[in-house]
Amino acid sequence: MRVIQTTPVASTSELREKALPNISQRSVQRYLKNLERAGYVRRVMGGGDARYFLTGKSKQLFGGAA
Repeated sequence: MRVIQTTPVASTSELREKALPNISQRSVQRYLKNLERAGYVRRVMGGGDARYFLTGKSKQLFGGAA
C-alpha cells in the first residue's frame, strides 16, 4: 500500500513493477482485490486498465489526511 501512497494513481502494472516484481500479474490482481474488499484501496477502470487509489481508511492507517 505504500507504493499506492507515493503514486497518486497507480495501475496494476505500476504496482507490480515498484512493489511486487517477483509476483505474477494475476497474484498482484488478487492481492489488490483483497485490499479493495477490505476497504483499503479503491479501483477505478479507465483506459483499459484498473487504477488504484488509497481510501480514507488506509490513509488513517498510515497517519495521512483522508
